[in-house]
Amino acid sequence: MHYLITFVIWLLPWNSANCSCEPPEVNKAFERSDLVLSGKIIDREVFSKEVTEPIDDMTHEVAEFPGVDGFLFKPIEVFKGRPGSTELWVLTSQMPCGPSLKVGSTYIVYIHEGNLINSTSSDRASKLWTGFCSGTKLLSSSKGKLDLKLLRN
Repeated sequence: MHYLITFVIWLLPWNSANCSCEPPEVNKAFERSDLVLSGKIIDREVFSKEVTEPIDDMTHEVAEFPGVDGFLFKPIEVFKGRPGSTELWVLTSQMPCGPSLKVGSTYIVYIHEGNLINSTSSDRASKLWTGFCSGTKLLSSSKGKLDLKLLRN
């Protein structure tokens, strides 16, 4: 019976209502992140590798999904951590409820270190990620402006 229930749940279509979290408040997002910055996206690359993505920042549960996007950020202001370079790649899943990031836009980005993609590469680019549960938001949005104000204080 347990296997049947698991199988039926697996068949349900994925949509934003299935997301397992609400974006955290700025203090929680800051605390959970390894790197926090405001930055402008200057490039995007689509990856088609299988990914393992955290679905719960607190319990570190993971799920597998078919793809990720890589976004090249040019940091503007760093609030926590060290980016390590003047530009950095940050990965995010192609999930419908993931952050909707666009080239040319500026974001408050809450970044985590860890393997998002199954890669043998030692390149740090494959080890930085953000997601819906991280708190990343468009800087020009009301929530983004509020985060910026709180992060600067």
